[in-house]
Amino acid sequence: MDSKEHYLAYPHVIFENDFKRLCEDKGYNVIDISYHHNCEQSTMWKLRNNISPVSLSIRLSPDLIVYKGNDSKFYELKTGNAKDIMRMEAYQLMLNQIRETHFKTPCIYVYRGKFSNYKMIACHSTDIVPQTLVIPDLKKNSQIKLILSDYFECEKIVRKVSPNFSGDAYVEITNTDKWLPVEEYLK
Repeated sequence: MDSKEHYLAYPHVIFENDFKRLCEDKGYNVIDISYHHNCEQSTMWKLRNNISPVSLSIRLSPDLIVYKGNDSKFYELKTGNAKDIMRMEAYQLMLNQIRETHFKTPCIYVYRGKFSNYKMIACHSTDIVPQTLVIPDLKKNSQIKLILSDYFECEKIVRKVSPNFSGDAYVEITNTDKWLPVEEYLK
């Protein structure tokens, strides 16, 4: 466990290690590009304390690049404790969908949590269809609220959140029709 990791990230760190092993066992190379693993602590905190779309574009870049030969893809790993829904950062999903659609840079989301009975399931970012966009009513979301509201075509909710949570805007996903076992993407 990296000293930069928050204790709530432990399940994600375990998942990262399991996913990296799976990729390597299948002959793939893995490059960790997450800012909190690669930036110096002072840079990491500056990025975390800056709530602009520019800072978010760095903080919310995908976790990994996975490649074999010249075939490379971004991978974003997600965990969750809810049995009936997946939640993921809205701004990040938007950026990854735009990259995948307009720049032809595939981004595969891989989820492992209660919703999937702890199996690794995956799909392209562009195949993720949120049912709800939730924007916590916090100053930190003021610069992205309209951007997200314009981008996502789903129910939109502004709500108060507990200080125990990050306060990041997120989407809720209940439809997994396009999600497949992760091995389908690692052939």
